[in-house]
Amino acid sequence: MTTKNLTLAESLTGAQDLLEASNAFTGTSLLEVGEAIANSETDKEVTAALDISAVKAMMILSDQDVLFEVNDGAGAGGSESLLAGVPYVWFSTSYFTNKFSVDWTSVFITNASGDTANIQILALTDATPS
Repeated sequence: MTTKNLTLAESLTGAQDLLEASNAFTGTSLLEVGEAIANSETDKEVTAALDISAVKAMMILSDQDVLFEVNDGAGAGGSESLLAGVPYVWFSTSYFTNKFSVDWTSVFITNASGDTANIQILALTDATPS
């Protein structure tokens, strides 16, 4: 099985201080989705199969405000109102629980932003989690 690596790096700069941290993750599979969602699109289905219990790290990013729903247009698998340029980030050593708790088959995106929304999903999973 091929090993995949992903590094999550964060930084915060103040007037004089700089805080930086990075975390490296190893897994066996990488979900990479990039999709353009037209303005006024409602519940646009995008295939994105993901075993949530195997996720080591994930990021979902949109360049426009959109509604992101998992498994159906009613958000039965969880939902998030994504703000333009503000990523949803979760990783296995995070201080909080992943908002998405069920496996994904597809995601559904509603875009009423006034412009095309470019959605990106990156998720590293490990088929043999410890």
